[in-house]
Amino acid sequence: MTITLLGRQPIFDRQNQVTFYRLTYRNRPKNDKIPAQALADFAHNFDTLMHAIGINAALEDKRGWVKISDQILTKTDLTLLPASKLIFEIEAQVFSIKLSQIIQEYAEQGYVFALNEALVEDVIAKCGEAYLALFEYVTFNIRKLDIAHYHAHNKLFDELAIKRVATHVETKRGLEIALEMGFDYVCGSFFKEATVIKGKQLSPHQTTYLQLISLLNNPESTPDIVTLFKHAPSESLQLLSYINSAGLATNKTINNIEQAVKLLGPKRLRAWANMMLLACEEGNFNELLLDTSLMRAYMMERLAHILHRDALMDEAYLVGMLSLADTILALPMQTLVEKIHLGESVAKALALGEGELGKILHIVKAIERGNFRQIEIFSRRLNIPFESIHILLKEAFVYVRTTKSQLSTTKESTKKA
Repeated sequence: MTITLLGRQPIFDRQNQVTFYRLTYRNRPKNDKIPAQALADFAHNFDTLMHAIGINAALEDKRGWVKISDQILTKTDLTLLPASKLIFEIEAQVFSIKLSQIIQEYAEQGYVFALNEALVEDVIAKCGEAYLALFEYVTFNIRKLDIAHYHAHNKLFDELAIKRVATHVETKRGLEIALEMGFDYVCGSFFKEATVIKGKQLSPHQTTYLQLISLLNNPESTPDIVTLFKHAPSESLQLLSYINSAGLATNKTINNIEQAVKLLGPKRLRAWANMMLLACEEGNFNELLLDTSLMRAYMMERLAHILHRDALMDEAYLVGMLSLADTILALPMQTLVEKIHLGESVAKALALGEGELGKILHIVKAIERGNFRQIEIFSRRLNIPFESIHILLKEAFVYVRTTKSQLSTTKESTKKA
């Protein structure tokens, strides 16, 4: 049985830095029963999946966080997977002596394990407190947190140097609570929550990029775009640096901005302007938000193609790219929609999540969260092959890395100039 990667969620440390990526995958048929052979083949199949996607593209320089059941752990051979790249979180109804022995054997070989807090009491009862030291992390679902239970073992966790991880942290307030309670790591979608800052003003650079995006809605606007760049020397230099970093000017001499604009073309120029609009805002989570925006843009564009809606591909990319603009820029989405003068279908998708583009955005968000049930419903309803999702993710990971590399080159070239 093949394994399908469904999503990747960041896990942050207390300094808001991404330390791990939690990988969500599908390893069972629709009847939810996993054949015995599939349990035994898990490590081989997961290794195949990671190589197919590209482990460096999926994890960058981070470690992957993988949930595995007690059934899988007792049947498969984890040594087929790299101990230095992955952390395994144990899922089980009860903790057994057999399971404890297997974990100890793997831990002695350098494998790292995390334990769900629901199993802590069972582990202590069957193996003793000292056995907990085999686990480097304990996870707590903050939405179901028993505060008394959490505090009861804190001293023991500190003595054994076990790090605490809060999961399902969905709001900025939830993040504050988790940090106040002493959690070492947090996982959830809180970083995507939009916080509007009253009276927030866009920088001159951002205003220029917004004007450019607005002009690009008109196919006859090339003269106006050239004029805009002539009054924006910094943005002109960034555009030329981007063209060179992307390798677009091969065998071509660029003598002026008009040639640069025509060489790039409206589609790539719009993508570049959207990326620069978001990239020039600084904040704790903005690099990750830019990554997520690029992922959404690529996947929405490709899904529009898969759904035979090629006429929507450019708009789908735009919706994905701007879907977190309110969070990054700290402005209401409706304000941004009005400033850019977006078309009705794009505006509805961004502000209300409606229309065909809104549906595609919902699919991408479900993939982002690794929401198996929603992905399955969407794939069945829209006739999207379920197994093709990890291929889409693989391509998106590569796209983000390539695009960010070009962006980094553009920034460095601009600084040197």
